[in-house]
Amino acid sequence: MKYKILWTDMHSNLHHEVIKELPQWAEQIRKTMDFWPFAYYPYYMKKDDSGLGVEDRYPLDDIQKDWDYIRAFTDKINGEGFPMFMGYEWQGAGKDGDHNVFFKDNKQQMEYPLRYEDLVEVYKNVDAIGIPHHLAYQEGHRGKNWNTQNDKFSPFVEIYSSHGSSENDNGPLEMNRHIHMGPRTGVTCVERGWEKGHRFGVIAAGDNHSCPAVYGFGYCAVLSKSNSKDDIWDAFINKRVYGVSKDRIELDYTLDGVSMGSSVKENKNAKLKLNVKGSNAIDRIEIIEDNTVTEMIPHTSTWERNELKGKIRFKFQLELGWGPDRRIFPDIESRKWSGSLHTQGKLISIEKCWSTFGQDLKNVTDSSCDFDITTYKTTASGKWMGPSAVTTEGFIFEIEDDIDSSVKLIIDGIEYELKIRDILYTSQLIPLLDEVSSLLKDRFNFEEYYRSDSWWHNCYKIKINQAVPKNAYTRSVEKEIDTTTCSQVRVRIWQKNGSVAWSSPIFIDKE
Repeated sequence: MKYKILWTDMHSNLHHEVIKELPQWAEQIRKTMDFWPFAYYPYYMKKDDSGLGVEDRYPLDDIQKDWDYIRAFTDKINGEGFPMFMGYEWQGAGKDGDHNVFFKDNKQQMEYPLRYEDLVEVYKNVDAIGIPHHLAYQEGHRGKNWNTQNDKFSPFVEIYSSHGSSENDNGPLEMNRHIHMGPRTGVTCVERGWEKGHRFGVIAAGDNHSCPAVYGFGYCAVLSKSNSKDDIWDAFINKRVYGVSKDRIELDYTLDGVSMGSSVKENKNAKLKLNVKGSNAIDRIEIIEDNTVTEMIPHTSTWERNELKGKIRFKFQLELGWGPDRRIFPDIESRKWSGSLHTQGKLISIEKCWSTFGQDLKNVTDSSCDFDITTYKTTASGKWMGPSAVTTEGFIFEIEDDIDSSVKLIIDGIEYELKIRDILYTSQLIPLLDEVSSLLKDRFNFEEYYRSDSWWHNCYKIKINQAVPKNAYTRSVEKEIDTTTCSQVRVRIWQKNGSVAWSSPIFIDKE
């Protein structure tokens, strides 16, 4: 691949009343992502004269002070060598859909026209882009209006976020998290935009209002020559982007040598090349032409019976969390964990699966790492846009070692030996039963019962997800396809754990 894959959360919103949390958010992003387009949220729920709560902008003086603060902070972060872009959420009258507006430089002002076409006009002479999100809600009611779409100003769109998937209205990743905005509709979905002839790429992005880069709410991947703001912006305007719903699935996809987001001449024998590196076992690869799956390439059942011996490379996910029922223990809302991982082989990579603040990865070597984790059983902030009621935190480790070796985990001073053969066979669950037994005795003098619920339901747990070997999470495809009969070609990757990657299309120019 001639480009680097850079990862970001391209939709994290801070509100006026908490704007001073910006340094904390930036610290979290710098731990987890390669750069940050930040989107300020200038709206709030106010009381109408009738007494009804309605959403509107904060007073202009207040949000201008916030904007000046964001500019100074962005200049500071850029000066430290981290690429950060200023942006804000624009909603207008709700008739064209919500868009996050980002700027290449840090000199622009926020503008608030009521219609998308006027927004495009306002920024026509500056380096600005407006990225639509949660597109598949009803048109005229915060869903995308494809009749006003400008592909230069909006070179890509959010196909997935905390709201769910806007790809279409018949896919499995529904938009049912925000009951007040749903349900989704096919009229405004991403596929309708392509059918109308628009040429845009796709990303996934969180719509995070409690913590940036929430695991499972979507990440944006950018194919860039470097991590400079100039090169990242070049990738933006040329649609060299794609999205993942959860895990950081790496895609290298070309058609007749051009990368996703590009255009290429029609060819009856076009050469499609795809290299995938997942975080879990790949289930299938779908080749999609003009929104129709024209080929489904299974990966499940191609690797499971291959004998594994000697030195192998594998991945597994560590999850920490769960814990005491808050109806019984309302005061126990979080837990801090301290741990380390050690291998006799080589620690190849570590993917951070974080949803809240309070996480740290440190002292990483070729054979070990240390970590501090904080888990919650409610949203970390209590904000309405926070993650679901139960979150876990952890990592996906990639290790190379002999299959008859083992991995050592030390968590809160207790050592656990994970035999590689065993975790390749199945997942393992470690309940902290001794700890919860002490808790129940201390709080309730409760020591015996005819069933185990009281102990199991209230104990913290450690989950070692089933490991998968390299041939499960990697796949290469090379084939010829006829592009004379379609206007665009894209790929969609499904992992066995449900994580998805959506490539931006490669567009076909007709003779």
